[in-house]
Amino acid sequence: VGEATHGALRFRSVEGPLTGPLTVDGLVYEDMHVRVEVEHAELDWNPYALVFRQLSVSQLEVSEAKLVVKHTSPDPEQKDAITHLPFAIVVKQGRIGGFEIVANGVPLLFSGIGLEADWTGDTITVEQLATHYAPLGDLTLQGELRMEPRQLRIVKAQVGGYGDLQLAGEIGYHNHFSADASWKNLRWPQAGAALFNSPSGKLSAEGAW
Repeated sequence: VGEATHGALRFRSVEGPLTGPLTVDGLVYEDMHVRVEVEHAELDWNPYALVFRQLSVSQLEVSEAKLVVKHTSPDPEQKDAITHLPFAIVVKQGRIGGFEIVANGVPLLFSGIGLEADWTGDTITVEQLATHYAPLGDLTLQGELRMEPRQLRIVKAQVGGYGDLQLAGEIGYHNHFSADASWKNLRWPQAGAALFNSPSGKLSAEGAW
């Protein structure tokens, strides 16, 4: 795996039978733009799917994971982020106890994540994602993302939990972003007196994060 990803993906140890459940410790993915850390993961997979260049995971359990977004300046000599893996990844049923995203030193904490998704070519399709984010409450997400050399493009995304929110846009690895959003029945918080309530609306924004 390390050779196939030019050292970007590595792990400390893997235990378990080749055809059965595996335990992976010390999993790290790192490039010029992001670093992802998974200390402990358990997965059940179908090794025969590798014949079709697919990593098919029927069950995935991760206790904690962390994503650090690196703040970098545009550099024509800098290597682009990986957009394709040498194989497709399919996760049919995944669960992550806690997921921390750190950008510009600011952490965002998500808990109780349930996931069904696949990464084929440069496209990540999220069939279903459910999580809890303390400031907003329970959230759901379905959508399609495209991995591009200098940005993550949100082709389409539907966010539920506090209304019906549709999103599209891009998040650049060099701190730029743009987004188009539309919504119906947007309300926050989910319970109790509403501090924000909007029957419908649209918003476009761009800038730096």
